[in-house]
Amino acid sequence: MPHDRLVISHNARVTEVEALLLGDPAIRSILVEIDGETFCIDRAWFFSTLAGPLGHGRSLYARHPITRMPRPQTRALPAEMTLLDAAHAILERPADIRYNDVLVCFPNGRHGTIPVANLFAEVAHTHAYVGLHDPLTALPNRRLFLERLHDAHAGIGRGREQQRQLAVLFVDLDDFKPINDVLGHDAGDSALKTVAMRLSTPADPRMTVARLGGDEFGVLVEEPAGEPEVTALARRIIAALSSPIELDDATVTISASVGIAMAEREATAEELLRMADMAMYAAKRNGKNSYAVYSDSMHARASRRLELRSQIEAAVGRGEFTLHYQPVVELEGLSLTGAEALLRWERPGEGLVGPDQFIPLAEQSGLIVPLGTWVLQEACAQAVRWQREHRHGEQLSFAVNVSPRQLEDPGFVDTVARALSASTLPPGSLMLEITENVLIKDFESVLTRLAELKQLGVRLALDDFGAGFSSLGYLSRMPIDVLKLDRRFMLELGGTNQRGLLNGIIRMAEALDLVVVAEGVESELQLAELRAARCPRAQGYLFARPMSAVGFTEQLLSTYRPTGRSPLPSGSTAPLAGSAPLLGARAA
Repeated sequence: MPHDRLVISHNARVTEVEALLLGDPAIRSILVEIDGETFCIDRAWFFSTLAGPLGHGRSLYARHPITRMPRPQTRALPAEMTLLDAAHAILERPADIRYNDVLVCFPNGRHGTIPVANLFAEVAHTHAYVGLHDPLTALPNRRLFLERLHDAHAGIGRGREQQRQLAVLFVDLDDFKPINDVLGHDAGDSALKTVAMRLSTPADPRMTVARLGGDEFGVLVEEPAGEPEVTALARRIIAALSSPIELDDATVTISASVGIAMAEREATAEELLRMADMAMYAAKRNGKNSYAVYSDSMHARASRRLELRSQIEAAVGRGEFTLHYQPVVELEGLSLTGAEALLRWERPGEGLVGPDQFIPLAEQSGLIVPLGTWVLQEACAQAVRWQREHRHGEQLSFAVNVSPRQLEDPGFVDTVARALSASTLPPGSLMLEITENVLIKDFESVLTRLAELKQLGVRLALDDFGAGFSSLGYLSRMPIDVLKLDRRFMLELGGTNQRGLLNGIIRMAEALDLVVVAEGVESELQLAELRAARCPRAQGYLFARPMSAVGFTEQLLSTYRPTGRSPLPSGSTAPLAGSAPLLGARAA
């Protein structure tokens, strides 16, 4: 303990402290704890306020404990306390007994005094900095980015004679969510810090790099030499971010899509950022890990998508959606074994709208959840009608595709249970199809949801197998019954390598007790290859196009027999407009 400071008990009397101070003139201050707070009593304040002018032992407070004396003006706080916590500690006391100074007790036993006014000035500065910067990466946040964009954009008009330019780059990391889901948020945060560092290197006084939120970053370039310099910067950003990132337990590779907007005098700062955002989405549609420069056509396309989204919402209420059905065929004997329900939008005056136009928008907006609920209810009700009206209808299974958003919905299992109960459809007659891409988001959570669905008694199919990461380890753990080969597999069928792969997949499926269904069968050659590989089932235009419930009844069910050759019509091999399966899958 330093010799210039005295620590006393809160029970000590004024006369006792006075004697100690008079006995050692080197003691400059006293520390005492009163009601849980540590106070610093300056030597001069003690003698002027507590001891009083009458001298030793003759003060009004002479025989009173220190705790009954007027509170000193300085409070002692630990050095490890943050400035914000120190400010709160000061403000907790009533205004009439607040402190002028704060004594900081340092770990080595020394102490120093900070004026309260200085402390609050520092807190205000820190608060302003925090409000304008991202706490994880220390980059400017969206608010500061927009402020600087506003200032830079205002200068364009003033400097038009000098042909001043301005560019905004919107950087969005591709498929970043699986890093958080698989490796954890700490790993994701570490990766984002690395991304921030790479975006900020090398430092350029003309550039402002900001984290706009999540895995989105913005780059403001003031007075670039022109569009070629900005596109060259975009290429450098993409190259820098593509280098592997070493984390504690893994190495990850990140790609990015970059949208570029060159400043226009007529556009506001917010509009420039939106234009860069639209260009970024164009880069993603072009295959990701690339850049795109904004053009007016992008705005027209975005407006069209927004209009279509509102029309989808209205169409749900007007009942403009309907289901078509495509048969699934047992290849031995070409007999009917089931059907897949495919969503169609019949717009008045325009005919059928292709699912590729409205399903992604429904998915993004969340409308896919109520729309998917309607599909389940309608498909189950139709399946029951067929089972009741046709002698062998109960032997058929009916498939409905499930979107990732539906599978993430906490109430989805109850939705399926209610659809089965309301329609009285036997659970074993319903097959739910999921795609491989839902597995990479949160495999363990998906497994839990699939197990809950299996408890209902429904069957499960893994759709588009071969289009994703296709891991045997994942397959062996999933409670699925059917494996549906992606239609792109059919397009490449015929080569020696592809034939061997097909045989391998079918043998693997047999070992896992899974039924294989080949999608997209359009030619006799493909059918022959599938039969040679002993693939049990298939669907596609070779057998029949998707058709309405009435057409399915008249063309297939009216003459269906469970054994022998089925009267399946020979379908055209030409693609059918709007024939993609339900919820974003491709045409079978």
